[in-house]
Amino acid sequence: NVLFLATAKAMDKEMADRIKKHKAKRSRTWKTVEEPININILNKFRNFEGAVILDCVTLWMSNMIHKFGIEKAEDRILWDIRVLLKTVKTSKFTLVVVSNELGMGIVPENRLARGFRDIAGKCNQLIAHMSDEVYLMISGIELKITHTPSPSPLTGKGGMHLANPEALSKRGGFRYNPKLTDRARELRKNSTSMEKKLWENFLKERPQGYKFLRQKPIGNYILDFYCSELLLAIEIDGEIHNKRKEYDKERDDFLNGCGIKVVRVLNNDVENDFDSMKKTISESIITISAKKQSFPLSRGIEGVV
Repeated sequence: NVLFLATAKAMDKEMADRIKKHKAKRSRTWKTVEEPININILNKFRNFEGAVILDCVTLWMSNMIHKFGIEKAEDRILWDIRVLLKTVKTSKFTLVVVSNELGMGIVPENRLARGFRDIAGKCNQLIAHMSDEVYLMISGIELKITHTPSPSPLTGKGGMHLANPEALSKRGGFRYNPKLTDRARELRKNSTSMEKKLWENFLKERPQGYKFLRQKPIGNYILDFYCSELLLAIEIDGEIHNKRKEYDKERDDFLNGCGIKVVRVLNNDVENDFDSMKKTISESIITISAKKQSFPLSRGIEGVV
């Protein structure tokens, strides 16, 4: 009992011929679903008892980048993968994911190709981490990759820290209370002196090459500083936080449930011990960045989830 989720689009005659030949090779007993964008259509098949083949991740990525552009597509792609993996955990089917290894050649010469390769690597890391079995295909011969529990590519913890389902939007980003939009804009215009100092003298310069946003709404909260690529929030705590520890814990628990690491620094540290405070944040950035690169064999895989 097999359901085949095909992500290819016939953009030209050559691709149309490839799709035609691929269809001819499939068993007539397979059920085929053609969906170039919404891979989470599989949510409708939670009760399907059999194997689901997703073929393939990289073609789906191409479609997403073509539709949304390289800058906007990455977050959508990675969140769609996370949602898919969470769906599989509560479904009756076994998922076989087909992807491609893009990181074994030379670094591409253009920005779009480099971005495509990097996003594919991140997708494959997430899929491999959650798979029961991982295979690398070379010359038509399968090579089973030893798969042992590893720290999550996102959090470094054992087991992947998936986002709270209610925190995800249909577009793959984080939901937030729309009433916070004006408040966040106001906070950006009227930053505290310590927020201005941290921003102007450190985060604005993109430490380690990572971009941070100011006053970013997520859920019912506004984060002082946020890096989407690292899923890292930086919060500056003044004296008022001594009186709202329960609120801060609730807030941190929600963000941690979204896979977001929260680093808290004190007003006093920003004002009087700036270099040490910068070192603390830099160490978190370096640690998370290193863990994102800790799965060198996971870019090209077929994963059984």
